Amino acid sequence: MDFDICIIGCGASTVSFIANLFEQKNCMKDLKIVVIDKKSNLGTGSVYREDFEWLRMNSYCYSLSAYRNKKSDFQNWLKNIKNIDENSEYFKVPRRNDFGEYLKHTFEDLRKKGFEKNISIHYLSGVVDNFLEYGDGYRVSFDGYELDAHNLFISTGVYTPKNCFSLSESSSYLKYPWPLKKNLSDLKRFKKIGVLGSSLTGMDVFLSLKKIGFNGEIALFSRKGLLPNIKPSGYKEFELKFLNSELLLEAESSNFISLNRLLKAIIREYSFWGYDWREVFSPKENHFKNNTFKMFEERYYNSSNEDDYFEFRMEVHDYLNLIFPYLKPEDLLYVRKNFVKNVFYMNGAIPRESARVMVEHLDNKVSFFSDVQNVIQENEFCTVKTIDDEIKVDFLINATGPTYESGEKIENPLLSNFLEKKYTSFNLHPRKGYVKTNKRSYTNLFAIGYVAQVQHPFNNCFENITEVNCTVAKQFLIDYLGYEKDIEESA
Repeated sequence: MDFDICIIGCGASTVSFIANLFEQKNCMKDLKIVVIDKKSNLGTGSVYREDFEWLRMNSYCYSLSAYRNKKSDFQNWLKNIKNIDENSEYFKVPRRNDFGEYLKHTFEDLRKKGFEKNISIHYLSGVVDNFLEYGDGYRVSFDGYELDAHNLFISTGVYTPKNCFSLSESSSYLKYPWPLKKNLSDLKRFKKIGVLGSSLTGMDVFLSLKKIGFNGEIALFSRKGLLPNIKPSGYKEFELKFLNSELLLEAESSNFISLNRLLKAIIREYSFWGYDWREVFSPKENHFKNNTFKMFEERYYNSSNEDDYFEFRMEVHDYLNLIFPYLKPEDLLYVRKNFVKNVFYMNGAIPRESARVMVEHLDNKVSFFSDVQNVIQENEFCTVKTIDDEIKVDFLINATGPTYESGEKIENPLLSNFLEKKYTSFNLHPRKGYVKTNKRSYTNLFAIGYVAQVQHPFNNCFENITEVNCTVAKQFLIDYLGYEKDIEESA
């Protein structure tokens, strides 16, 4: 075989995976890794390339390290490489461009570290169109070339946002908005622009249209009537009493935890702090009723105070992200279906600093419509139908975002083609990350990052992707190197 590992795609998830692979104490020497990506700006992914300066991350900088065990790595990079003051708002809630630059810097640093450890990381530019099983590994085809690898990692991210209404690219419709700087700059000529989706991507599109001087009307559309939740300005770490290291160690040592055991610990944890444990699976209904801009503004003003309950739930989410993989597959499926809605809503909250900028740009030219039922395309315009209205816009931007509903089939052309299905429905080994179908397990074919999002309910923020990647890297080395005992992580 030409390589031990071939990774298709070189965005944030790939950087995180290689970084955590290198952190394992027994990461083998002479490991040959190849990364194939269609772009030369490695590490940045599709949404962290050079874009508008005002675009921010939806997470605070303390949660954006590529390394699981070096939580301050990104913070140190901002201070020492970018010379950004710790008191700056761009330190607390960093720019997307800065995060993309950090990922690129980290990837180059990993290549240097690999050279020192006699681990080679090769980069090849191209678009992978197919891969097949070959010998004890895979043969990957791209741009007329082929290579062979023992292990294959699919890290292509999300190809496109959800196309909810089967719309096609036209002069009045944009199916994918990133990078915004490239795709929005020529839209000032339109009188009314619609934005399909009112969550994180939709709000970024709305803000950017305002910032570039678009003077026409903007209509935000939502099927569910939701606007982003807002993270409180304060931050408080909760020392959980029952969802603790002892329970996690018990699960890790036996490679198993029962759903009953975990639910009892959750109930005891919520009861100890005086909260209703039922909201783990059934959050308050008013969170998910149709929102208005007025409600969004109220959430912003109320977020000026520390919210203990919000922080407590985030602490619980982080813990469950570590322990969920030790459930039985059928139990993991149950919690995915019943928990994922709450997780997406919590992890999809935006920092208060970002909400302030959005509130400042709300005016009488911006409207919000809920309960979208259908979209009708015409040559020069689109008509969006809600339960109560029909709104015609000159141009429509699909900003529905990359998230998937629990249990929904994920569209990935490479995996679909390999498994000979138009839409691939697959499972992943919860700890090792390899692809499983109802027919067989592909123990050297892995899905990481957003490709694995349907399997890992927390995989919609970078900190949790890093957690999952660290677990997969650790288990991969155990299997690939043939160790019977756990591989210890280096300090």
